[in-house]
Amino acid sequence: MKCSRCKKIEEKMIIIARKRNGLIYYYCRDCNTRKLRIYRKTNKGKERTYEAIKRSEKRYPERGSVWNKLKYALLNKKIKKSKECQKCFRKEKLYGHHPDYAKPLEVVWMCRGCHADEHRKINIVNNS
Repeated sequence: MKCSRCKKIEEKMIIIARKRNGLIYYYCRDCNTRKLRIYRKTNKGKERTYEAIKRSEKRYPERGSVWNKLKYALLNKKIKKSKECQKCFRKEKLYGHHPDYAKPLEVVWMCRGCHADEHRKINIVNNS
């Protein structure tokens, strides 16, 4: 597919808008990220982001304490962050993924794309 904004061709695209005339706009992950960063700086974007964070904290109260435990362990060098994604082996910014929140220091280090894909899989399974 082709990104509606930068015209880059990629396999995975995000559907941004479906127009009444049938047109569908697709954005690559980079263009969508840029668009969201700009939106989050607006007053409405700040409000909606804050509301989403509050909903998430209410829905998943265990996550916050697990993230704090991981952060503390990293700062005190009790665990070590991987240098590359454990799924695709890219060397870029990594995120800690908790397969089980009952085990806060058991983390799979993933790049942004793999981490998002992993959460999509979890959500599909949970919604079924």
